[in-house]
Amino acid sequence: MRIIPLIVTVVLFFTSCKTFILDENIASLKDMESREYTMKEDIKSGNRSLKKGDKIKITIGTGKEWVKVHGFSARGELLKADKVLILYMFSEDFPDEKFDINLFASELNYKINLKDDVPDPRGRAAEKPVKGRPVKPVKKDKKNIKG
Repeated sequence: MRIIPLIVTVVLFFTSCKTFILDENIASLKDMESREYTMKEDIKSGNRSLKKGDKIKITIGTGKEWVKVHGFSARGELLKADKVLILYMFSEDFPDEKFDINLFASELNYKINLKDDVPDPRGRAAEKPVKGRPVKPVKKDKKNIKG
């Protein structure tokens, strides 16, 4: 009879220790926090807001079944900044209720851009210069130019 409460306790202990975000994803999340971003849309939370085009930094908070992203002005200090909730995802938002860094990053990308990622007006990704290699200029097709 004494063994049943022990088994129940052990089972509850191991089921409550389920990890939503694996250790291998923690480094990626920390890297995301170290970067600077640009807002893609206005977001308001109470009397605090971030406007489209604002330069921001983010903090990522995690729990057993959720992940939250807050943004604050890139000019502000982390401890003194008014943070605004940008993204809040639960384990149910992920396939098989397992955290997927790619899905998380794509959802976050709907709201913010990396500061260095300047969108190309033609809809293509802007080519960044690589040290020691010049950026190739875009060739204009003379056949398609009217005027």
